[in-house]
Amino acid sequence: MKPRERVGKPFQGPDAPRWGFFRIVVPIASLVVRMIFRVNLDGLDKVPEGPMIVAGNHVSYVDGLLLCVLQTKYRHPTHFLIKQEMYDASSFLGWVFNQIGSVPVERGTADRKMISHCERLLKAGDSLGIFPEGRRVLDKAEGELGEALSGVAFLAIRNNVPIMPVGIVGTDKIMKPFPRIPKVYVRIGRPLYPEDFEGARRERMDAMTTAVMASIAEQMDTAEIARTGRLSHKHQAGATVKQKMGEVHTTASSEKATVDPDEDLQPESSGSKEADA
Repeated sequence: MKPRERVGKPFQGPDAPRWGFFRIVVPIASLVVRMIFRVNLDGLDKVPEGPMIVAGNHVSYVDGLLLCVLQTKYRHPTHFLIKQEMYDASSFLGWVFNQIGSVPVERGTADRKMISHCERLLKAGDSLGIFPEGRRVLDKAEGELGEALSGVAFLAIRNNVPIMPVGIVGTDKIMKPFPRIPKVYVRIGRPLYPEDFEGARRERMDAMTTAVMASIAEQMDTAEIARTGRLSHKHQAGATVKQKMGEVHTTASSEKATVDPDEDLQPESSGSKEADA
């Protein structure tokens, strides 16, 4: 199977290709990464059953690597959404991303193909990994997370799967004030379920997005206390913005899963904001 033909293919079920590279490399990388960064992981008892969306904060490229390899601990086969630019930056990187089941995202566009892939994977029982901020956030005030995009809530509500919030601390120190290898703490929070949020679709998306970011900030606070023994500042969730997911009034997946023609079902464009989901 050609690398590109793996996009949108699940890790399990009759449609699953052979994922030899993934099944060999990810466990090995998990051991290496956890040893290098002395990763402390807490909250595995909160991991829900079945498909879910893993959502974490994003300040370093290492965050994506961490969540990818830690799936060996929370035991959910997970596909991570990665911006198309990363695929295009290097043919080798593109090959690796395809071999580990990642899903490319055309940022700033109505990427219905990505939505279709995500829905197919969730229906197969696999999970997704998404950074709600949509990009690495390096320019916010101390302790403030980036503005969250509503794509993570859109997919959770549309597919009726929970979101597992994850707080990561320590990766922001990798290049500050000089290159080093800090100890990293990762905390998993209580899963958030779509049925816990009421109102029209758009209202539910906003409420769920806000709740996800608040929980991520809370997990970061707990992780920071565990890492340093104190909390110099509380982490704060940034303002929620809406994300353009395309004309979701029309068919959004290859399975012809349609959405009711209600204006609340179409997230608005976030303007200059970029998203990974």
